[in-house]
Amino acid sequence: MDMVVARKIVVLDLHIFYDNRINKHISTVRKHYDVYRININFFHGRKVGNTQDYPAYIFNYAPTSNQYVNGLMLTLSSFLGGTTRHLYKVLRREFVEEDDDLIFHVHDPYLLTIAMGLSRRFPGSRVVFDRHDHFETWKNRLGFSVPGIFEKLYGRRVAELIIANPGLENLPEAFSGKMVTQIPNYPLSEYFDEDAIKRKIEKLGADGKVNLAYFGALSLDFDRDIDLMLRLMAAIMRDDLKVSSTLAGRIFEPIVVGLLDAMKAEFGDRMSYLGELPYKEVIENSKLAHLGFFLMNPDKPMWSPTRPYSANKIYEYLQTGTIPIIRAIIEEPEGVRACSIFFDENSMFEQMLGEVQGLIMDKRRMMEMAYLCFKTGREYSWETVAPQYLRCYERVFESEKNAGD
Repeated sequence: MDMVVARKIVVLDLHIFYDNRINKHISTVRKHYDVYRININFFHGRKVGNTQDYPAYIFNYAPTSNQYVNGLMLTLSSFLGGTTRHLYKVLRREFVEEDDDLIFHVHDPYLLTIAMGLSRRFPGSRVVFDRHDHFETWKNRLGFSVPGIFEKLYGRRVAELIIANPGLENLPEAFSGKMVTQIPNYPLSEYFDEDAIKRKIEKLGADGKVNLAYFGALSLDFDRDIDLMLRLMAAIMRDDLKVSSTLAGRIFEPIVVGLLDAMKAEFGDRMSYLGELPYKEVIENSKLAHLGFFLMNPDKPMWSPTRPYSANKIYEYLQTGTIPIIRAIIEEPEGVRACSIFFDENSMFEQMLGEVQGLIMDKRRMMEMAYLCFKTGREYSWETVAPQYLRCYERVFESEKNAGD
């Protein structure tokens, strides 16, 4: 009689524990496989706990108050094997039994060293890399990409590649010949709430109050033009006392704190910064917003016609009836153009300000676009693309089985 071998998935990531894409991924695959998550936190002072209903190990690695130093120390420990040995013991104690078939699913390139080390310790296991971004463009002040180095070191040893953003022509050479699957950043359909959209539209028609919103990373060094967005928000609020702004997300530089404090001092309760929010709270706040910003910086190397983004923020805005204000190269722009305001790399501040203010003055148009956003958003649901994770795993497990026959 053939022995039944358990097939299991180990997820490794550095993201905030309630990260939307990772939890959608796990909720999809755990219906079919046993799943265990290893979440590594090197942000000093961030309190991390398991807020989900699946087993997880949270490895807090923050020996200093500097997240970049902590990341460097984690990398060194990974190369030397210390972190890998520790996590191997955790997996043996908590999750993995003899003869289990394993896939290590990596959501961050910085963890490829650990994943490959664990794969060596669990013979026959494979590594799947979930590539959330165009990491070759993440260049530091010295002109090179640290995550790109990890991809070059380990890309050829990855069994399959999953990408969030479309486009295969710019993939690093290390992934040449790999099976590649795109799984876009669409939202779960359970968050679609037509009644909430109708209430928002009715309220907009009654009192004319408008809320501007942005939920995401707040950094002047990343791909998004946070400085431009804040200047637009401030100018719009100065012009119209019925306009407010709501922001949430991790702040990466002290200068951003200063910018937000200055807006709070000028606008009082009309300006709100909510900190880092769990995904459900992001959605609830999006339901109260009317215009949502997604402005990429064309001066950053991430801006490229051949590297479009699958922007989860835009799909979240759509599903909550929030009109997206976009300056970015995104997948399927024509699909969302009728219910959004688009700008390109040549758009100037005054032009952008004028168009947004013109929309705010036309409440009838805003109400029509808000409902069109909701209708359009229903076409982009996670459930339509999530089964590709399962097909990927089936291929990887079967290839390993066939290799062993």
